[in-house]
Amino acid sequence: MSETTFTLTYDGPSLADHTMDVADLAPALVALSQFMKSAARLTQGDDFEVVVRAKALETGCFQIVLDVSGTFVSQVIDLMAGRTSTAIANLLGIAGGTIGLIAWIKGRHVRRLRPSRPGYTVIELEDGAEVEVPEAEARVALDPPARAALEKVVEPLEKDGIDTVAFKMPRETITVSEVDLDAFKAVVHAGDEILETTAPMVFSIVSLSFQPGNKWRLSTGKGAPISVTVADEDFIGQVQRSEVAFAKGDILICTVRTTSRDAGGKLATDYTILKVNEHRRISKPPSLLD
Repeated sequence: MSETTFTLTYDGPSLADHTMDVADLAPALVALSQFMKSAARLTQGDDFEVVVRAKALETGCFQIVLDVSGTFVSQVIDLMAGRTSTAIANLLGIAGGTIGLIAWIKGRHVRRLRPSRPGYTVIELEDGAEVEVPEAEARVALDPPARAALEKVVEPLEKDGIDTVAFKMPRETITVSEVDLDAFKAVVHAGDEILETTAPMVFSIVSLSFQPGNKWRLSTGKGAPISVTVADEDFIGQVQRSEVAFAKGDILICTVRTTSRDAGGKLATDYTILKVNEHRRISKPPSLLD
């Protein structure tokens, strides 16, 4: 398990004695944990678990030093040296970037999202303003559970005497003031446009189909299996030439395009495997192709 720290600081006249009402603090800390978990799920996949702990209280305004630790559930990921520490560092960078992005949007209507250079997307607002941001930050900033959690983190600013909350991340410090409260409301509109992100994912095989147009049933290790389209023609060619055989439970390490769209008022998500980077045999029962 890898870990790092960042500081959350609430400031204002009512905090001059370095104390804060637990009724305000506790929901905000729970919400911060939920926000980090949502960001981890969206950017690192369901296989990555994040824990946020309050390490210490420091004087000066009202500061909370928070420890963020994480681990990949799947043993196959744990074998990749350095991956966990990198994931935590990336997560905190994404979290900080997301907070800054939300402050920039300022509650304006998101008209559409369009793909940009690899790893980036352009957000277009209803007033014509646009910005290019990392796909991961856009994905978190437009995720309803992540936004609802972050709204509660800044909610203490509604109290008299609390003027700012600062997120001191390893790479930057983002300060939110009471005038920014409306920008952090959880209502987000992304219209009918498609948001596409590309990221590595790990699946275990549930069932396969090699008929044209049929999807594979794969598991991320949490929740029900999902249907996934395989667009890696080289890999499909290997399978059709009987160069690759599978068994239930085998592991696939892939590069995956995730597409989120508005389907009649409901969020729909499609998964497409662009590249099968590695196939690991977990056991050797009869092949699914037999």
